[in-house]
Amino acid sequence: MRARRVVTVLCLGLLLGPAVSLSQEPGRPVTAEGARQQGLTFERQGRFGEAAAAYRHGLATAPADVALLVGLERSLARVGQIESMWPFVRRAVETDPSNEWIRGLEFRLGARLGGADSAAAVASRWMAAMPASVMPYREWGSWLAERGDAVGASAVLALGRERFGDVPLAEISAPVLAQAGEWDQAAHQWALAVRANVGLLSPAAASLGRAPESSRSTMLGALMDGGGAAGRWLASDLLLEWGQPDVAWTVLDAALPGERVQAAGLLSRFADRALALRTAAGAEVRGYALERMARFTTGPAQERARLDAAQSFADAGNLVGAQRMLSQLSWEGDRASADAAGTMATFIRVLADAGLVAEAESRYREWESRLGAVENAEIRGRLALGWVRRGELERAEGLVGADSSVAAVSVRGWIALYRGELDAARRLFREAGPHAQDRDEATRSTGLLVLLERVRAERAPDLGSALLHVTRGDTARGIAALQAAAAQVPARAGRADVLTLAGELAARSGALETAASVFGSALVADPDGPAAPAAELGLASVHARTGRNAEALGHLEHLILTYPESALVPQARRLLDEIRGAVPKT
Repeated sequence: MRARRVVTVLCLGLLLGPAVSLSQEPGRPVTAEGARQQGLTFERQGRFGEAAAAYRHGLATAPADVALLVGLERSLARVGQIESMWPFVRRAVETDPSNEWIRGLEFRLGARLGGADSAAAVASRWMAAMPASVMPYREWGSWLAERGDAVGASAVLALGRERFGDVPLAEISAPVLAQAGEWDQAAHQWALAVRANVGLLSPAAASLGRAPESSRSTMLGALMDGGGAAGRWLASDLLLEWGQPDVAWTVLDAALPGERVQAAGLLSRFADRALALRTAAGAEVRGYALERMARFTTGPAQERARLDAAQSFADAGNLVGAQRMLSQLSWEGDRASADAAGTMATFIRVLADAGLVAEAESRYREWESRLGAVENAEIRGRLALGWVRRGELERAEGLVGADSSVAAVSVRGWIALYRGELDAARRLFREAGPHAQDRDEATRSTGLLVLLERVRAERAPDLGSALLHVTRGDTARGIAALQAAAAQVPARAGRADVLTLAGELAARSGALETAASVFGSALVADPDGPAAPAAELGLASVHARTGRNAEALGHLEHLILTYPESALVPQARRLLDEIRGAVPKT
């Protein structure tokens, strides 16, 4: 047993001996490089105390070796003995008093161990020893700012700017001034920082983007008037963030640099940020930025920019812009690509939604073979809806054919509705569900499904025809047709609902007297029915718009008291308060 222990100890000695020794030859000091390598080895093994010993051993012969000092700082921090580093730092400063990095280490250690007073003392010694260095002002100002002392940081940085000018300290001063609420000065400093390093555009925008609304106008003025091109790039960023994409694009477009790479970078960044807005205005300015970017690029990058620009214009509903970009694409190389097909699919949808159904269908026939099955079905449904809106129901029916997709089922529901086949329309809308169409169409079909549930007739051709007039944009004819169709519906079986719809259309179109008359007829037809709250609120709104406040108040109070559970009561209360002057008019 004893022999086995001896063997084990000998083996461990052989394994650990070379690692723990700081000198391979007795009496010969280890080199700085050797100490560094040994320290790193110990650190990788998690033996931080031994690593610190190795670094200290090296510093005995090379007291200003930065790599050894870094290693010692790292190791001592891991074992909670950072305060024991102070003598080594002081010796390093004495050995190499002009070394910026060592001075910075002394500042960090002094601030960490002694707080604000120690930080001030070390920074003052640094400034006195190296009067031509801006670094003590940067380090001290940053440290104070990180502690939340914006006033102290501003004072230190102001001294530095007085000595060295604005530019060397702009990157540090800008966020400190923003933190202190000095927005105009912060904008000026950020513009200088971005001018020196365009990569600071994102942090600059993030810093200034927090400015309160009351400060934004003057801050933008400071950027536009005195910030140069960099100030305008930053102003464009802020305008985009604050929901003014059109102005943002105008500002950036006028301030683009002539250097191609930098201009392309700024345009790409603007396009990405505009995409994040998820609005039609954002999509349109993204298209303009990508179109401009194509002029600064060549080859595949240029084609990609044009393709993305076409997509963005299509998303925004800008048919002219989308067509302009599509006409510049080199289709020979991209005709079969998924990206090109996807862009064309979006363009086809936009054409259909804009009422240019014939052109949309022509484009679709050309590209149909390049689109996937799901996309084909969706586009056929979109085109069919386009024909439905134009009243060409047979053409729409031919497009969907035997398609069993939910989009096709939804289209058949609209066709049945406009033909007056109410039972079939109810069934098809239920089968398609709310997710078969885009949000607007889903909202319309859901609202009409409620109407269909209340109009209990199996067929009502006059009602279908009236609804088609409305869909085609012939509102005046649609209102008259709805009134005529309502006469064919029993008084308590949907007539009030049809009249209420006609009244809402008349009110939206500005025909207020017609709206008042139709709402009144709806209330007479079924004063206690499900449409009564909407009809009474509509009538009250019309009276309020025409200055008949007493009549409006009477209807509103009746609605609130008679139908307290109605979802329209909050709107009625709001209108009541507006008429009485309790809240501003919306």
